Amino acid sequence: MNLVLLTRTQQYSLIHGDFHLSRTCSGTYKRFRLTWTEQVDAYPNYAASALAANQFMRCVFAAVFPLFGNQMYNTLGYQWAGPILAFLTVVMLPFPYIFFKFGKTIRGNSRFAPA
Repeated sequence: MNLVLLTRTQQYSLIHGDFHLSRTCSGTYKRFRLTWTEQVDAYPNYAASALAANQFMRCVFAAVFPLFGNQMYNTLGYQWAGPILAFLTVVMLPFPYIFFKFGKTIRGNSRFAPA
């Protein structure tokens, strides 16, 4: 939601965009912390490897996004590119519930995680 509001407040003062950007960054940081905690709890014997894999994937996304992000924002403009990213975030909303509901079964199929 904050990503949509961030892209829709361009015509207002800078403080509006800064407010929504800080909320977006705060939420992202909280999600990363929860992910790290869950990985350490799910893979106690392989916590360092799980966190390294997480960090590797974050770096891959950080390296790949500028390859298409600039063109996306230039072509669509800030008014549409931001909501598209927000829509992709909404599409991923069921995944935490799925992992919460079926996490024990998923971890049971892993040879690295104790069930």
